[in-house]
Amino acid sequence: MTKETPMTGPLFSDAPAPPPASPPASPPASTPPTPPAADGPRDARGRRVYADSEKQAALQAYVEHGPAEAERRTGIPRKTIASWAARNGLQTDAPANTSAAVEAARLTWLQRRASMADGMGAAAQELMELALEQARGGEHSGAKALMVAAAIGVDKAQLLVGAATSRVDLSDPAARAAEAKTLREQLAEARAANGKAATA
Repeated sequence: MTKETPMTGPLFSDAPAPPPASPPASPPASTPPTPPAADGPRDARGRRVYADSEKQAALQAYVEHGPAEAERRTGIPRKTIASWAARNGLQTDAPANTSAAVEAARLTWLQRRASMADGMGAAAQELMELALEQARGGEHSGAKALMVAAAIGVDKAQLLVGAATSRVDLSDPAARAAEAKTLREQLAEARAANGKAATA
């Protein structure tokens, strides 16, 4: 008969097990800072009374940024600020400022778009010339790849200037030559149109 040896070690100790580790304490929920206007003197009916400096700051924020931003910056309700503005004959410039910024961005994009269209058209022209050279030299696979790249460039240039685009099968040499002629004509038209737009 064999004698059993008692198991020992940290896993088999007779000592009471330590309590399970509590989950890490979650950080306290962040509460938004109390706006400065929330505290302050109140009138007999419990309404907040604002100092002239608070009113001026709120009205300035209202004129420059609109009612929502004025409320966020000052903590004064937007309806209160709007009523002060109405009494003082003030209007916000926020919509006009936003419209001006949108218009400036639109003009910038129109200028960039015209420049990009012209660059893509010029790249397509170079690719077409290389394709024609390779086709004349008998390297039809290289010419085909160059024509596809040129067609993509023209396609994208047309999209940028608002013209229609279409796909053309360039596997036939006669179709490639016809497409090259068409692309050259379209590129010349696009350059002429871009030249007129740039001088206007």
